[in-house]
Amino acid sequence: MAAVPALTDRTPTPDESGESEPGAGRWRSRLARLERLVNRRTTSPHARFWLLGTALVLFVGVSVVSFRSLPKGLHLRLWLLPVLMLGTTPLTALANAAEYRVMGRMCGYHVTWMNSARLTVIATAANLLPLPGGIVIRMQALRQQGSNYGRAFVANLVAFVVWLGAGSLVIGLLFVATDRNRLAGAALLVAGILCLALMALLLRKVAPEQTYQLLGSFVVVEAWTVAVSGLRLYLAFRLIGLSASPAQAVALTASMIIAAAVGIFPAGLGIRELIAGGIGAAVALSAGESVAATASDRIASQLGFALLAGSLLALGRRRGDAAQQPPEADRPHRAEDGASA
Repeated sequence: MAAVPALTDRTPTPDESGESEPGAGRWRSRLARLERLVNRRTTSPHARFWLLGTALVLFVGVSVVSFRSLPKGLHLRLWLLPVLMLGTTPLTALANAAEYRVMGRMCGYHVTWMNSARLTVIATAANLLPLPGGIVIRMQALRQQGSNYGRAFVANLVAFVVWLGAGSLVIGLLFVATDRNRLAGAALLVAGILCLALMALLLRKVAPEQTYQLLGSFVVVEAWTVAVSGLRLYLAFRLIGLSASPAQAVALTASMIIAAAVGIFPAGLGIRELIAGGIGAAVALSAGESVAATASDRIASQLGFALLAGSLLALGRRRGDAAQQPPEADRPHRAEDGASA
């Protein structure tokens, strides 16, 4: 089965037909040409090597900046740093890769784990730029598979809102179960249920035959993401010689979700730590300790992603670019072809 091209023009553009079309039509034609140019530049094996190399440099650079921002006088337990780098970071990358696979399935395509992991590393590095780079990278990747802009945008929207809803549910359940703040816990549970209900309604419109399968997959993946993030922060407190309960650590994961929505800041730099300080004070943690633990988690995470980027870069070179070519498994699976999505 032949792969769907990255962009299919249903009608001739003004330039192709030789006619001049004012206003929106002219800009649409220009955007189409620009997209084709960007797709050609970013889908080549050489470009992907450069993207992974750039990701490696960005991760190391942000780690150095974050380390310099740590407060003085911390009693670091350095033996925990490899645990965070080599243990929880791969779990985070795996969760993000699984999320993109569900997004691909929502758009009617099957994405391999290797290609999804590579995209996850590049998208995470793009989030370090002063723009919502991760969303742009994922939307472009879905467009390259043949999805339209609307479908790609909705897939990103559903993933984010379900992440918000799953985070609210997990944090709310922990609050209620630990008697920490039952009123706040109940409010979070209501907010989480509302987020999931809204996304269920949206999925019924865009993917009526897979509504509950997709919603269930998104919920599992995003709950897994929240749990891994909570584990990372729990260990980050131990890394700097402090302590926090599992419920407190998971509560601080809300800072990641909120900072992710503030796409104009590179990876929420500074914003995530500021939010974590406020949330920490609300859950009986010192604001300073919460900020320090969040910064420590950032350092370990970026170093772990740097190792992952380097590993993928080396793996791609060792395979002689073979791993960079779009495999048969990443081609669109359509119902009319008799293939499962």
